[in-house]
Amino acid sequence: MNKKLSKVVVMLYIISILGIFNLQPNSVLAAIPSDQLFDGKSLSGVNSLVLDGIRYTTNNNTDSLYNGICVGGCDAFCLNYGSANSTYYSGHALTNDFSFSKAPTFFQISSEDLAFNFKINSMYYIATDDGTGHKINIEGYDGDTLVASVYGVDMGKSGTYGTGIKTVTLENDINSQEDAEYGGLLTFDSGWTNIDTIRITNNNNGGSVYAVIDSLDFLENVGTDGRPVDLSLWNYSSNGNYYTLIGYKGSIKDGKIEGSVPAIINGLPLKAMYNTFRDCTGLTQAPEIPNSVTNMSFTFYNCIGLKQAPEIPEGVTDMSYTFSGCTGLTQAPEIPEGVTDMSNTFFECKGLTQAPEIPNSVKDMSYTFYGCTGLTQAPKISNSVKDMSYTFYGCTGLTQAPEIPDSVKDMTCTFWDCTGLTQAPKIPNSVIDIRFTFCGCTGLTQAPEIPEGITNMDYTFCGCTGLTQTPKIPKGVTSMFSTFAYCSQLTWAPEIPKGVKDMSWTFGYCTGLTQAPEIPESVRNMSLTFYGCTGLTQAPKIPDSVTDMSWTFAYCTGLTQAPEIPEGVIDMSKTFYGCTALTGNVYIPDSVINLDNIFSGTSKPINMVYSSTNKVAGAYSAPGNVTKIEY
Repeated sequence: MNKKLSKVVVMLYIISILGIFNLQPNSVLAAIPSDQLFDGKSLSGVNSLVLDGIRYTTNNNTDSLYNGICVGGCDAFCLNYGSANSTYYSGHALTNDFSFSKAPTFFQISSEDLAFNFKINSMYYIATDDGTGHKINIEGYDGDTLVASVYGVDMGKSGTYGTGIKTVTLENDINSQEDAEYGGLLTFDSGWTNIDTIRITNNNNGGSVYAVIDSLDFLENVGTDGRPVDLSLWNYSSNGNYYTLIGYKGSIKDGKIEGSVPAIINGLPLKAMYNTFRDCTGLTQAPEIPNSVTNMSFTFYNCIGLKQAPEIPEGVTDMSYTFSGCTGLTQAPEIPEGVTDMSNTFFECKGLTQAPEIPNSVKDMSYTFYGCTGLTQAPKISNSVKDMSYTFYGCTGLTQAPEIPDSVKDMTCTFWDCTGLTQAPKIPNSVIDIRFTFCGCTGLTQAPEIPEGITNMDYTFCGCTGLTQTPKIPKGVTSMFSTFAYCSQLTWAPEIPKGVKDMSWTFGYCTGLTQAPEIPESVRNMSLTFYGCTGLTQAPKIPDSVTDMSWTFAYCTGLTQAPEIPEGVIDMSKTFYGCTALTGNVYIPDSVINLDNIFSGTSKPINMVYSSTNKVAGAYSAPGNVTKIEY
């Protein structure tokens, strides 16, 4: 009787004893893949069989009775069983072709529905050579991503195959040319971690894969080094699909954590490292991050001693606050393509001198380099970025601004206090918010053109003490709160659009300003508008729309004559406070309800003129240089 036929006869005999004819393929759901000896189990399937959370898959079979995947007595699957009987191969085993006749081209072991990942430690494997060779290829996948692989494993020859930490070692104990059976124990190195599928093919392209396996060994809780991990060192949580590390409880020795970061917990991958090492001030060297991680939000928050950043896994999308407060960090890691959120990533990393390249996937760069005082050169901003609020706030070493792409919408406080910046970048038309954008940029001498879509210019150039020229204000602007406050070198003001309503502090402390702009009828608030403008000698006409004139001309020491105050103004507290050159008539409208200290700090003769019906003016206690005239 030929060899193949003898195997079929033996298998039919054993299967009839085990009663496989009455069994159906079944699925025993498990939270993690269980180690498998297959003993006491007798099952069959066609091209797929699920057992204890593991799916075994092959091809070319036609039915589950004679030609399918089968679990049965291992002596049914190996004629050389007697010489191979060992702790690893005994009792029952699993084969991918019951009849050894359908020439399957692959054999695959995966977690059921790819619902969880695992670390494969070892398995016993026998290959039957039908003439296409007994060298095999082994590949480990996480979804569609190839994680580890070895090619050309000779099942008849002991040895270590592959390189690095992704090797496979064979201890050969079946090497029968007569029976064409070759096999032994395959042991997988630490790189075979965080995978959901093992796929085996013939090294002879298209050759058959007749597999018999036993003693599958998995690790349930695995670190990045491929070894068991002590979960008592970690705080973690799960949503049922993956785990999040929310804290490290172990000690820091010589700047390092104990052991390694868990890559798999209870068979599920680690996906998020939220707050994991927050406030670990003694940590100087970051541990390896598992490849499965996608969220690194707050991972090393306030690790002030951190000097070396880890390699960031390719799948990471969220790096918000990742290194926030890591003041000792001097070099940024490479940011992988796919990251979308870099908000606060390097917040207050004062030791950082060079920015990393920004991937095209990034959308949020708010606060990214906030307070990075050592940064001297800005990175190129990718075309996907939309939010650049506070991006370079306080980067005092920055001398040149990057080009702003037309994808950006928010530039609030982008260059606030970048005192070394001498030239502003072009602001694209996509930008809708420029509040505080150049506030405190004392080296800036010329303002950029402002896009027409801007409506709010609060604090945009506040504190730009070197600014000598103002930009054209777009027609749609409605608020100019402190827009040019403290721009002491500014000698002339821009035209104010007709829609502006708020001009409080607009030119406060513009000591070089000698002529005020025309105030449009839309303006309501002129509180502190020209506060401290010592060079101003003539006040503008005040429109009828204004209601608040508190502190409007306070400390305008060059102002000699007050403007006409329209009916409708309510607050005139401190309007002319400290105007030492002011003299002549000042008419107080009946609408005013607050005159607190309106003339305090004045010294020249002033006539305060008001109607007899104005009770507030009548009750006002004027200083000695002010004469009250009621009509």
